[in-house]
Amino acid sequence: MHPGEKIAHPNRYIMTHIMLWVFIPMLVSIGAFNGYRIYNDHRLMLNQIEQDVVGSLHLINEAIAILESLFENRMSEGLDIFMEQYHLSGEQPGKIDLEALSARLDDQMDLYIINADSVVQYSTLEQDIGLDMKTLGSFADYIEQIRAAGLPQVDPVSKETLTGFYRKYAYAPTPDKEWILELGLKNSVISSYLQALDPVRVIERLVSNNPVLNGIRMIDRDGWEISMSTPSQVDDVIAERALQVVESSQDLEISQWNRTLRYIELSSDGDFKWGVLDQVIELDYNRASLMSGIIANLLVTVFSILICLVLARRFRRVELELRQHAVYDVLTGIYNRRYGMSILEREVSRSKRLNTPFSCLLIDIDHFKSINDDYGHDVGDQVLRRVSQELQKFIRPYDSFFRYGGEEFMILMPGLTLQEAYSCAERMREICESVKFSLSKTDPDLNITFSAGVAQCQPDDTHKTLIKRADKALYEAKRSGRNKVLLSTASS
Repeated sequence: MHPGEKIAHPNRYIMTHIMLWVFIPMLVSIGAFNGYRIYNDHRLMLNQIEQDVVGSLHLINEAIAILESLFENRMSEGLDIFMEQYHLSGEQPGKIDLEALSARLDDQMDLYIINADSVVQYSTLEQDIGLDMKTLGSFADYIEQIRAAGLPQVDPVSKETLTGFYRKYAYAPTPDKEWILELGLKNSVISSYLQALDPVRVIERLVSNNPVLNGIRMIDRDGWEISMSTPSQVDDVIAERALQVVESSQDLEISQWNRTLRYIELSSDGDFKWGVLDQVIELDYNRASLMSGIIANLLVTVFSILICLVLARRFRRVELELRQHAVYDVLTGIYNRRYGMSILEREVSRSKRLNTPFSCLLIDIDHFKSINDDYGHDVGDQVLRRVSQELQKFIRPYDSFFRYGGEEFMILMPGLTLQEAYSCAERMREICESVKFSLSKTDPDLNITFSAGVAQCQPDDTHKTLIKRADKALYEAKRSGRNKVLLSTASS
């Protein structure tokens, strides 16, 4: 290991790993859970609104059904009277006095006579004379079914497609099926009963009480929106969706980024009757609250993850700095004594285990105390840094170089014998002696020398005895004049 090499052990970055592998997955999980909860809560809210809307409309239908008992007999009796007048006229509808007949029925009903071509030929309402039933879509088929069956039919109270009024109709085919006699209970007769049950008003209240709802529409299979005061045709796409729901008896949902459209069949038994309210309902939901909730949750999650990444980076830097301080000498940038000694122990053990040579070099800068006293500790620090830089030039990639203490350095040289280590140490000493240490423009240059002791690991050595022998050789070099390298013998 070279002293200039940065030692990085990712598994030791505990706080960094906690941030990356614990907190971030936790934040992602929390964000995903919150997103699912927001979406699920939104769906539950839509289902609850749907139940409220459908329930309200079914209550209207049930209330209207109660009115049937009030008008059912009256309509049946009216058909009998109408048919009686048809026979009295010699089965010539044009001779029937419809106004007189209407008065006989207490002016509560409008009268219509429909010919074989499904056209209203006679009526108490002049504006309806000439009305072609075939223009009303499936209603013409319904009229023909009544004609083919040859039996009277009394419809429930319903909302009239063309006018939006609540009416009740009854039909009786003539025996020859050439004509259909029709009675229509006037809107004024039943409007007082149905004023509080008007789906238009109910829908308006439901929409105003639910900010998630953009609107509600009731649509029949012919594409008429019957939830308006004046019904109108919806566009072809909406009409196709309504027909799809009626024919499949399956609800339909279409989601867009800002809205959700749900189409629900209101009829419980699927039996179609012209003008009956329980056909298809379109619920137009606003998804703004859902999207804002999801986006807010996403932003919070991303922001939290970014904070974790920033903290992880900061913790990694702090942990790396702590590790560097635990391994490197702050002043010189080489390994410190503690880490160097741990390497020395491993190298001694490996040398004895593999029976390979291993030598160490203990170096002491000559007269370093005088440098501190004469020039100050700042200059002394510069000398230590410069010496360590010069010595590093001789360090092999697998050598280890550390500051032993004060002005002392140690170089560990695995694979070198005592003489080989001595040769390297001599070259270092000569080079260091030739280097001029410039202090300033006014102060003279310093000549720095060092003394060193070299020792080779023996079979019975420990790291302590090896240092002791190298230190003894260093002491002899300093005592005998300094600026020299001496060898330690196995017995010294």
